[in-house]
Amino acid sequence: QTFANTVNIYNSPPGPSNPAPFYTITAGQGLNSPMGMISDIATTILYVANYGAQNVLLFKKCGTGPGFSLIDAPFNPTDVAISGGSSGAVYVSNDSPANVTVFPIGSANYVPALTLTDPNAANGVGITIDRFGRCFWSFVDTSGQGRVDRFVNCAMPGVTIALFTPINGPPGGVPLDFQNNRLLLNHRAANRTYRLPPPYTGPGTLHTPVGGAHPHFWSMRKTRARASRAAPAKDPA
Repeated sequence: QTFANTVNIYNSPPGPSNPAPFYTITAGQGLNSPMGMISDIATTILYVANYGAQNVLLFKKCGTGPGFSLIDAPFNPTDVAISGGSSGAVYVSNDSPANVTVFPIGSANYVPALTLTDPNAANGVGITIDRFGRCFWSFVDTSGQGRVDRFVNCAMPGVTIALFTPINGPPGGVPLDFQNNRLLLNHRAANRTYRLPPPYTGPGTLHTPVGGAHPHFWSMRKTRARASRAAPAKDPA
């Protein structure tokens, strides 16, 4: 909850009801306008894009801590993703100037030479990484439309994905539905979600969520990028 400066943690799966959180991270633990987040299933560490404090907070064991901070200043982070494999790098989407800062494993500071960006980007929004090590970054371009760039090996240059229809206004996050092997792009203003099958180049199909909902950062399974339990897939790129 960005304005309340809290992050509620629930049991997974929560069940059909709307249960109370079993733990809440608060401003007293460093939260300042928290936005996107991701949990590393291998380490149980929760990464929180802490917009107002210009950092990413790491919490161990469902909210205790924080135990470590990634220094993202002078940027305001909006979302965070973790690469799989031996690199273990952390990728942070930033609002304005719009870019993606990259933190090598074990480093509290980003490396400017690894930064991902697009000359047409005005405001960064969401970031995710697929099983093949490709970064997908959603942003608002200079004309006010929502876009998604794909970065092979999470490195420059990026390629803009052709979407089903133009997204007018800020897009939401770009989580991956690993079970169904789809990239999801949330269109907040229109209450829609794009579903893009591999190779995630568009145009994809539209899905209408629950009435009255405005999807931003959500996922059926937004976890550390790793191989699927299904049979190995071929890289479509």
